[in-house]
Order: sequence, then structure tokens, then C-alpha cells
Amino acid sequence: MLKNSLSFAVIFFLTGTICQLISSQPISWFENIMVSLLVFLGYLFFEWTNIPFDWNKKKHKNREE
Repeated sequence: MLKNSLSFAVIFFLTGTICQLISSQPISWFENIMVSLLVFLGYLFFEWTNIPFDWNKKKHKNREE
């Protein structure tokens, strides 16, 4: 989960930086880093919300005892 989020953010950072290099614009490092950080946190949150919660955890625990 963490590895996927980090790789997605790095690819997003590199793509933004390369696009700025190609278009002959000055590279805005702070914006690229902050946007990549937000993408990392957003994707991490998205992956975290896709993990299903076991609502019957207490029921299963009582059965085992």
C-alpha cells in the first residue's frame, strides 16, 4: 500500500518536472513537491479506504474463546 502510493507520487513529480523542462519554464520545485505530497497522501487515503473493515470481529473473537 505504501509502496504503491510512493511510486505514484514519484511518477507524478517526475512528470510535472519533465513537462516544465520541456516547455522551457522555470522549474517550481516547491509546487512540484507539495503537489506530489498531496497526491501521495490522497492515494494513501484512497488505498486505506478500500480495505474492508471486519464488522464481525467481536463475534468471531467470542466464538474462538
